[in-house]
Amino acid sequence: METIKESNCNILLKMDLLLTDYTLLQGNNHDQEIFINLLDKYVIQLDNPTITALFIKLTSTNNDQEKDLYIQILTDTLEDLKKVVM
Repeated sequence: METIKESNCNILLKMDLLLTDYTLLQGNNHDQEIFINLLDKYVIQLDNPTITALFIKLTSTNNDQEKDLYIQILTDTLEDLKKVVM
């Protein structure tokens, strides 16, 4: 049986991978939407207010510079959380 710590670690690793793939798809809106929808499912599972807030800001802005900044902050936050749970 998987512990909460292991479950959160797996979610964080999956989110990190999906976010990386999302950033590599710049200009491909259809595929980016697929990755955002997948990320949304993991954000809900993780149930972390900081991650949720950053994800909402990322998905609600149309400004590319803001989006890039939120991606970087979200990536840094995921890295910090991975250090805590691993």
